[in-house]
Amino acid sequence: MIITEIQKKEIERLIPEHGEALVAYGADMYRQGIIAGTVLFGAGVCCGFIVEGVYTIYKDRKSKKNNEEES
Repeated sequence: MIITEIQKKEIERLIPEHGEALVAYGADMYRQGIIAGTVLFGAGVCCGFIVEGVYTIYKDRKSKKNNEEES
């Protein structure tokens, strides 16, 4: 998200009176982004393991079926 110049000026006017609140809000947004990114990364890794496991099982079953047909 891009902040416009008008929004920047509004934030700058808030800094003298509400500086600590703005810093705390920014830190909270950063923390939430880190947590969301970590969760999505973990989900991606888990899905990768599941897909790899399913592929391995499929490959083994197909190999066994081909060996039985050749016998």
